[in-house]
Amino acid sequence: MQQAADSLRALADHADPFGVDILGEDHGGLTSNGKPLAGVMKLADHPRVGTLPDFGNFDLDNGERYDPYEGVRELMPWAEAVLDVMPADDLGVREGLRRLDGLHERPAPKQVLARAEVWAPLRSVASWVLWRLTESKQ
Repeated sequence: MQQAADSLRALADHADPFGVDILGEDHGGLTSNGKPLAGVMKLADHPRVGTLPDFGNFDLDNGERYDPYEGVRELMPWAEAVLDVMPADDLGVREGLRRLDGLHERPAPKQVLARAEVWAPLRSVASWVLWRLTESKQ
């Protein structure tokens, strides 16, 4: 666990001057059980290190199932940063916001960011909803 945390911290230290966040994700293994992954995040202890765990994959190696609600409780402190991202340049997000707000034209990226302030700290969830709005007929 310590080696994983040290690697994440070193990578985050390198990425920090560029404003880049480090997202640790593993489909299976550590993310199937929130305790070890939460331990790595605690040891890494860097504001640019986070995780978006695979909440649908809680089957443990021994055939048991890890409680997904426990996983959310343990891992969300490190997932918050990745849930608060609004891809303002994304065409789907801009089109979804146009539809949501009944605009005639797609908003500019700066307008998207200003409008998205009310959705903090869940802007990533909002971006997904906006993107899904483009699938509806209108």
